[in-house]
Amino acid sequence: MIHKFPLFIIVIAVLLSGCAARGPVADGAALDAWQQRKTSLLALVDWGFDGRAVINDGRSSVNMALHWQQEQEQFDIRLMSVFGQQKVRLQGLSDGPVILSRAGQSPREAADVMTLMQQELGWALPLDGLRFWVTGIPVPARAADWAVDSQGRLEWLEQDGWRVEFSSYQTVAGQSMPRKIRLSHASLRARLVLDRWQTHRPALEGL
Repeated sequence: MIHKFPLFIIVIAVLLSGCAARGPVADGAALDAWQQRKTSLLALVDWGFDGRAVINDGRSSVNMALHWQQEQEQFDIRLMSVFGQQKVRLQGLSDGPVILSRAGQSPREAADVMTLMQQELGWALPLDGLRFWVTGIPVPARAADWAVDSQGRLEWLEQDGWRVEFSSYQTVAGQSMPRKIRLSHASLRARLVLDRWQTHRPALEGL
């Protein structure tokens, strides 16, 4: 037997399914926690972490250690392959020139970090957005969709054409910071494990 449902029921069902897939959860307490959390994390401008990354561009996969230091708008990132065969250092400002250094090679400088990474590494991550995503918040003043859990922590985020999923958090100085993150865009996939968070890190040494 074919059942016929009133049109308004179908419309309501479609609207509810759309609401469940976009934006933060509707629970008031969770939204309050999210707003407080976001404000607190935006105030965190000097931080760093040691972790690991797996990058897959659809053709090959690379495993590496990841060390990131952020001081205001300036970043200092080191990448090292698992067996220490390749060391790469990225230094620059979020809206300025970036220098890519390799051990035993002359540094390369460019105005656009993603172009530089693509040319030198064969893949690129959006560092201007990633510096916010790794702390668990969207880039301010940019369109984004997201969902938060009951504690006001991001479960997933879609921004600038990237999807970012947060599967694990850890407590650092009383604050929940991401530990496991997945990023995807077109054919590129990245898995980040942020093992040790710190604030007010000392400057990184040379390669």
